Amino acid sequence: MIGIVGGTFDPVHNGHICPVHRLTRDVAFVKIHYVLCARPPHRDPPSASVRDRYTMLELALESYPLFEADDQEIERPGPSYTIHTLINLRHKYKDRPLCLILGLDAFQGLKSWYRWQEISEMVNLLVLSRPGWKPDDSFVHGDLQRLCQRNAGLVMLWNGVEMPFSSTEIRRRLGAGEAVSEQVPEKVLQYIYANKLYGANRL
Repeated sequence: MIGIVGGTFDPVHNGHICPVHRLTRDVAFVKIHYVLCARPPHRDPPSASVRDRYTMLELALESYPLFEADDQEIERPGPSYTIHTLINLRHKYKDRPLCLILGLDAFQGLKSWYRWQEISEMVNLLVLSRPGWKPDDSFVHGDLQRLCQRNAGLVMLWNGVEMPFSSTEIRRRLGAGEAVSEQVPEKVLQYIYANKLYGANRL
């Protein structure tokens, strides 16, 4: 099973990493691509540059052998649409099962995504529960190992580790001089301070 996690990672934080790391105990992933959304089409431009965000992502993933920073949306011109990334990964991995991992909040906004109808034709969807969000009846229930038996088409919910961190709140705390060491990996935090990102000053 190949996993895919997308995001602007502005900045990457433990909420992006720890639940997925815990998930690897339940699903036999061979590799998980963390795909940086370079130019998000549905929101304001990120605060940090593409290169800073990608460097922080690489730093955050150094300790996780299964996790790989993926820069394909940086190299591809134009808006960063998930469907184009999935097409590339499906071509790369042929008939192997692919699984897009996303939060329940993102899943409930899926119908606003470009060519969203095609996504479940290319991958399985594994939705992580999020504090304050309630699932509907869209999900197939059962053993998560079923994901490894289907190339695409399953939509499953995982009630695992919930970490109520958000990049928006972390940026606010950094700009206000508040501590974020519990939310942000140490190497990422050092990079933020060294490059004075998000208005941060070392505590």
